[in-house]
Amino acid sequence: MPAKPAVLRNPFIRYLQANSLYELFFVSAIATILIMRTILSLTNYPQLGGDGLHIAHVLPGGILMLIAMVLLLGFLNKEAREIAAFLGGIGFGLFLDELGKFLTSNTNYFFEPTVALIYVVFVLLFLAIHWIGERRVSKMEYIVNAIETSKEVVLHDLDETEQRRALEYLNQADQSNPAVKQFRKLLKEVESPPPEHLGYLMRWRRRLGRWYQSIVKRAWFTRAVVVVFVTGSILQLGVIAYDIFSDQRNVLSFADWGELLSSGLASIFVVIGVYRLIRASRLAAYKWFERAVLISIFITQFFLFFRDQFHGLVGLVASLVVLLTLRYVIKQERYGR
Repeated sequence: MPAKPAVLRNPFIRYLQANSLYELFFVSAIATILIMRTILSLTNYPQLGGDGLHIAHVLPGGILMLIAMVLLLGFLNKEAREIAAFLGGIGFGLFLDELGKFLTSNTNYFFEPTVALIYVVFVLLFLAIHWIGERRVSKMEYIVNAIETSKEVVLHDLDETEQRRALEYLNQADQSNPAVKQFRKLLKEVESPPPEHLGYLMRWRRRLGRWYQSIVKRAWFTRAVVVVFVTGSILQLGVIAYDIFSDQRNVLSFADWGELLSSGLASIFVVIGVYRLIRASRLAAYKWFERAVLISIFITQFFLFFRDQFHGLVGLVASLVVLLTLRYVIKQERYGR
């Protein structure tokens, strides 16, 4: 009797580099909401259409999300994924900006809790994606992601960082799988293409990675990182304390205590990160800074929405930009050498 084919228990194989795409999606979506609301406020909320017609911006949002789906379903290269994440984020931002219209019987765009609800949606999405990404990676997922990365060999677009990452995936994969040996040989033998053969985006990435690797060796780099994060932490804590105590309230509210305690906790994480950085462990320091930023995103900004929703959304964008930067330097520390 012929052997029964192996059954794949998990129908979903994760893309282990999806975090950068998710982050691009989040930043473009939130930035779209801020830009859209700013433009509408400055132009006194004009309406596109006439004679009883009103073309809401949820419509172009849906079209952009459709384009993103077409790119993801129809193309294999990483540039298509990045463009899809960017356009999908803009489309989702345009869609979510009109959330108040979907929740009220009179389609009220200015429904007051809308901005807070938008924040909750993004936090829940972020937590769900984080939960998916943090689950234990199977040996099958490691080898599939190594193969996914090796596509860049054919496209003549495999840089040193991707090569190291793919080899690390293969080291974590099932070594009895015959494909592991073949792909390891392929990846070790391939040479990175010269800069003139790379696309503009890849040349920019390679240049940015080399620039980072060069500046981390400078004597001033550690001091600069310490100044940036310590100053940012002090400013955040100081602004929150000033806003709360300048009202001369006798009793602090639940939101006030939430802001103070969470920003204080984030400051402690920054101090730990500074200590680890001085002890010459950049990767560990960056992870503590990342935890501080996540505290700001998930707790401090949430309580800030109770006082000032729009400024809370601006703070969320700033925190996400810092988070993106930290995720990039963490990746460089792991794979960029």
